[in-house]
Amino acid sequence: MCDLCGCKTYIDSGKQAVVNRAQEIIRHLDLTAENTELYEDCERILHEVFSYSFPSSEESEMLTTAKWAHSLHEPIYKQRCPKYVEAAKDVFARLPVNDDARSIVTAYHQLEQLAKEIGDKELASIQDARVRETLKAVQEVHDNNLAKKTRLKERYGLE
Repeated sequence: MCDLCGCKTYIDSGKQAVVNRAQEIIRHLDLTAENTELYEDCERILHEVFSYSFPSSEESEMLTTAKWAHSLHEPIYKQRCPKYVEAAKDVFARLPVNDDARSIVTAYHQLEQLAKEIGDKELASIQDARVRETLKAVQEVHDNNLAKKTRLKERYGLE
C-alpha cells in the first residue's frame, strides 16, 4: 500500500469502499481480463524509463556512491533513454482509453493496491462478471513478471 495513489484512503474505509473504488477504476479505464497486461506493460516500461534517468533523492553516502556509479554509465543511458521513451509512448497508445499517462498509471496502480485487499468473499459479492474476471487478472498480473518484462523489451528492441 502506498499513499501517493490514494489507495490508503479506500483501504482505511473498509472492504466495501475498496470494492466500490476498484469497480470504478475498472470501468473508467475500460480494463478487462484480456487487456490487463497492457496496463501492466505501462508500469513495466515506465520502470525501465526511470532506470535510465536521474531521480533526485535525499542524499546519503551510499546514495552519493550509487549516483556516482550510475553517472559512469551516463553516456549509455543518454543513448538508450530516447528509445525507451518512444517505447513507452507506443505502450500507452495501445490502451483502450485516451487519458494522460500520469492519470492512467495512478488509477491503475491504485487498482493494483486495492486488488490486494479484495479476498474471495468480496470478489464473489461483485455482480458484474467482467469486473470479477478483471480483478482476478490484476491480482495475477505479476506472475512470471521477468518473462513479461523480457518480452516487452524484445518487442521494442531494448537493451
